[in-house]
Amino acid sequence: MSKKETIADRILYFRNQQNLTLAELGNKIEEITGKGYDRHVVWSYEKGQRKVPAELIPVLARIFGVTTDMLFYTEAELHELKHIDTLTTNLADYRKMAENDPAKAVVEALNRLEEAQKEIQNLKDQIKNYKNEAETYKAELEKVKPTIKKISKYIDLLGYD
Repeated sequence: MSKKETIADRILYFRNQQNLTLAELGNKIEEITGKGYDRHVVWSYEKGQRKVPAELIPVLARIFGVTTDMLFYTEAELHELKHIDTLTTNLADYRKMAENDPAKAVVEALNRLEEAQKEIQNLKDQIKNYKNEAETYKAELEKVKPTIKKISKYIDLLGYD
């Protein structure tokens, strides 16, 4: 995708990329929102004559099959922004890869899913270990509670604060 300066430019870009007419995009928006969006309204969004309502951003992203970030930033900008999470950047990478080499994109996505499953299992194992450690510490605490109570009594008797 070439650099697009505004969300209006990006709506036009994605609409053209999907070969949708203004009326077709308006119909798709209406199907999701239940509100009428004729071609004139869509045209006014694309020309920047009317602001795109915030509630339409996820609707447009869904129609175009992109992330909401991609309606505001180019793929290059997403890579440059350090505060954007790696998932968004990875989605941009996969989208580009899928356009150029769909088979490679599928293989890469499956590999990432397998890595994610392993990481999830590792995290589950860590949680189990932490729970076991917490139970051990709890049992140890129960053992020393009587001693702590005795010490507390002696401190009270001696008048130490």
